[in-house]
This record gives sequence, structure tokens and C-alpha cells, in this order.
Amino acid sequence: MARRLRILLGVLLLALSCGLLLWGFWPAARERYILPVNPSEMSLPTPSSFDFKLELNLTTQPS
Repeated sequence: MARRLRILLGVLLLALSCGLLLWGFWPAARERYILPVNPSEMSLPTPSSFDFKLELNLTTQPS
């Protein structure tokens, strides 16, 4: 009786494992999102937004 129970549990565990393995390899559903974009959000940044003031402070004399 115990041997049959172990064999049955082994077969059930193997079937469950194979089922989960196949489910893991199943391709995911393709999802597509459509987001409306206003034309005002598509504008390029102005050149003034790139105006970085870089300062170079040298404390030692180059040799």
C-alpha cells in the first residue's frame, strides 16, 4: 500500500512539475498601450535650457 501511494504521489508531482514547466515556457500575452500625446508635449527643448555655466577653478599652476 505504501509503495503504491509513493508511486502515485511521484507521478502526481511529476505531472504537476511538467505542467508548471510548460506553463513557464508559454509565451506571454502581447499587450499594447496607446497613449495620446499632445503636440505641445512633442516640442524640442529650447537652446536656453542647455545653457550651462561651467567654471574652471585652477588652484595650482600647470607644470
